[in-house]
Formats: sequence, structure tokens, C-alpha cells
Amino acid sequence: MNAYLPLFLNANTTRPILIVGGGLIATAKAEALLSVGAKIEIIGKAISSGVRALGDQHGFAYHETDYTSEALDGRRIVIAATDDDTVNAQIAADCRARNILVNVVDAPELCDFIFPALVKRGPLQ
Repeated sequence: MNAYLPLFLNANTTRPILIVGGGLIATAKAEALLSVGAKIEIIGKAISSGVRALGDQHGFAYHETDYTSEALDGRRIVIAATDDDTVNAQIAADCRARNILVNVVDAPELCDFIFPALVKRGPLQ
């Protein structure tokens, strides 16, 4: 069993958080990160209309490309949000080799941190 220490990361850093994946999972993570003012960038094999719309609305970069470990250059935080378990596991391994914090959606055994749901009630989050 994993034991997690509750921490809060500064989402408003100069380096964008990288999300790998371009579908519904990536869209949901992007929306959550954008809701707290995070800077993000997305790469994915196929970029959905939802990701494109968010990128155009919020001004973040998205790139339709396959994942390669070079995408991790200069990163501090990465979210693996593809629908391919093998690719997600490779992202996690590549991040660990580079000492980059990684979250693999729906695979807590591969995560350095978990990404809880965000609840907003008025100004309270």
C-alpha cells in the first residue's frame, strides 16, 4: 500500500506541467490544472477537439505527436493521461530516471503523487 503525504504544489510556475495524452482523460486533467492557474502543455498521438478548444481558449501549446522521452526535457511535473497502459508505464519509468514527479491517471502504483478531485464551492476550493 502506498502512503501519501498531503502536499500542495505551486501550479503557477514558469515551466508548464506536461500532460501526455490528447483525449478525454487529458482534457479532464487540463481543465483541473487550468482551474488553479497552472501553466500546461499537452502532447498526444491524437489531439481531441476538447483539448484544441481549451488550448485556443487558454493559450497553451498542444502538439499532435507520439510520446518520446525527449518531451520530458526541462520538465518538473508530468501527467501521463493516455489510454495506453504501456505508454503510461514508459512515461513513469522515464520520469523516474530523470527525477521528474509523475502522475499516471488511474494507476496509483506508478504515481509519485496523486491528483485528487477538486471541489469548488464559491471562493472555497
